[in-house]
Amino acid sequence: MKHHIGLKRGFHHLSAAWYGPANLACDRECVDNVMVGFYHPEGGTSGEFCVSWERLGGKVTPVLRAYDDSWSALHQFSDVLAKMAEHDSEDMTPQAFCELLNSCGVEDMTQRAKG
Repeated sequence: MKHHIGLKRGFHHLSAAWYGPANLACDRECVDNVMVGFYHPEGGTSGEFCVSWERLGGKVTPVLRAYDDSWSALHQFSDVLAKMAEHDSEDMTPQAFCELLNSCGVEDMTQRAKG
């Protein structure tokens, strides 16, 4: 298991970022996403996973994506996963998910302004 000591638990909300609209315009399936993980103060990550909102069956629904190099990070977000489980099958919005992350002490690191 990777060690994420000294790194910050944070998230980046794509549609709220200054570069979000341009990125989302290129993807027909993804409506929004939030990247969650452990971030270095100088930049980069030791592990991150994504919750994306996709069109499925006529509605927009959240999907958790975690590649195998992020599983140790995902494991250390068990408090977030437990809160997510409280909202099973509710099709939580991206904004509500960000509020859930904040309630777990995960820092909003979204770059809302260019520069």
